[in-house]
Amino acid sequence: MARRAILETGRMAIQLNVRDDEYISRLFPDPVFPFNDYRLLWKQGLALPGPDPLSSAGDRLVTSYQAAPSGTCSGTVDSKSVIGDMEVASGWASDRKTGRAAAGILSADSAGIIRGTGVAGLSRPDVKVAWSWVTATNVGWHGFIRLPAQPLDVYAFAIMPDRRSVCGLGAVWLRSSQHD
Repeated sequence: MARRAILETGRMAIQLNVRDDEYISRLFPDPVFPFNDYRLLWKQGLALPGPDPLSSAGDRLVTSYQAAPSGTCSGTVDSKSVIGDMEVASGWASDRKTGRAAAGILSADSAGIIRGTGVAGLSRPDVKVAWSWVTATNVGWHGFIRLPAQPLDVYAFAIMPDRRSVCGLGAVWLRSSQHD
């Protein structure tokens, strides 16, 4: 599963026009290569198949998911950076009851509007070592959030293995955030 998550993250970065070289280089040796006319090919259905990563942006989180009960999951936002007009965040998330990895990642603002998405299932053996109840090594995630034009607070949510509920992981963009 971790290999598929790495490839999916690279595909998503290309589709969103984000030079996330760490993941794109797993698909193309030269991470610049896929950006030459790629978006045109993708919109025509002629490149790396997959849905629009931000197709759910603008939807309400509660339309598709319910809040997981408190204590259902654990996880964090470990790193954040800006690449172009996107915030890129990484971390880990796991179901506390089963120790399994999250099924996906979404980000939403404080009003519950989806602002970004990400891939779960990346290898994070350090988490399994640190937390005895985590049974999987593929609990890492990597997400993409289009930077808001207006000041918003944006938070990461793990889609739980049941694919019906989400669990909060922390802030990925705060209206007071300053990025250079």
